[in-house]
Amino acid sequence: MEEDLKVEINWDVDQDKMREQVQGMIEACRRWGKVLVLPLSMSEESIFLILSQVDCRNCDAICCQSGPAPVTLLDSEYASMKWKKLPERKLSLPCQFLDCNLCAIYKDRPMNCLMFPIQRGGRIADKYGKNHEEALALASYCPEARRIAMRAYMAIWEVKYKITKVSTEEISRILRGH
Repeated sequence: MEEDLKVEINWDVDQDKMREQVQGMIEACRRWGKVLVLPLSMSEESIFLILSQVDCRNCDAICCQSGPAPVTLLDSEYASMKWKKLPERKLSLPCQFLDCNLCAIYKDRPMNCLMFPIQRGGRIADKYGKNHEEALALASYCPEARRIAMRAYMAIWEVKYKITKVSTEEISRILRGH
């Protein structure tokens, strides 16, 4: 059985230490070929939020050249393909639709491609280190995923940092709009 990479984030540090911690985690995940686990539960909303941040325009198309496995098309995708038929319903790697590091079928790309860099295998523990639940995870070999992971951790740290400086009554008043 493959050993998971155990990473603990100390949220009670200053911004520079937090950035350093997250960068270390990102590099360790990349080096060991592990997923980048985000402190977000695996929900449709989290997935949509993260996918809305993906910008492949400045990428070297790493996922399309040497991703983890060939992409198998869903039955519905295969039946309604607007592009040439594929043997065995698979996109090979490197992808045959990659043209100068750009996807020639980007607007009509398969669901597996649309969902990238989301990955399975993320687990987060509750604040007591127990009750591990499925968490949102990203492919650590994707430069865009690494950028998104850094931004997500730093945004969450900023909110946590600011909330600890405010009383519960003040937070309630803010949420009520007063």
